[in-house]
Amino acid sequence: MSKVKLTKEQATAVEKYKNDLRFRHWQEKVNKMRNEIIIEKCLLELSTDDFMNAFEYGYEVEPEFNVGDWVIVDYGEYGTEIGVIKGWIDKPHSFYIDKCHFGASVKETRHVTPEEIAEEKERRWWASHGREPWELKEDDVLTRNDDGFPWLVGRKRDCLPGYYLNGESFNLQDIRDRYRVMCFVDDRKDVDNE
Repeated sequence: MSKVKLTKEQATAVEKYKNDLRFRHWQEKVNKMRNEIIIEKCLLELSTDDFMNAFEYGYEVEPEFNVGDWVIVDYGEYGTEIGVIKGWIDKPHSFYIDKCHFGASVKETRHVTPEEIAEEKERRWWASHGREPWELKEDDVLTRNDDGFPWLVGRKRDCLPGYYLNGESFNLQDIRDRYRVMCFVDDRKDVDNE
């Protein structure tokens, strides 16, 4: 038997009533919250079997999603998409994210990690400049993080890995760790871009 999915509110309520019996839950559900009976209203949405299985086999708390949350949506064979929830289509079941024109189901969604958010923001920044992440071109200008000194990206040599900055050879990881983009060759006014 697999764990039952509960909302956060239901999970809190189940914890309060772990010692209740199946009969009492059934009676509560039938009586629909008579004033003399004390039970959390949210538990009436559960079947008696789900209620008892939550005690016996445990449960998972359904994640809560809000507008502005970063999420990853798994579209199965169509891939995954990372984005920010922009609005609800059918709260709390489906929503739309900033990168997609059709809805996403909460069932196929999870929150992203801080590392995934940073990676996606970096990917979006590069894409906004028409580049893949850390796709450098000859005559791009980088600055070193520690002193802001400008470094010119030289021609990448096919026979050797890495890039040349001011004539020195660097591998891409060193460049990512120690430099940031000052301007792309396409944005430079001192270079003929045609």
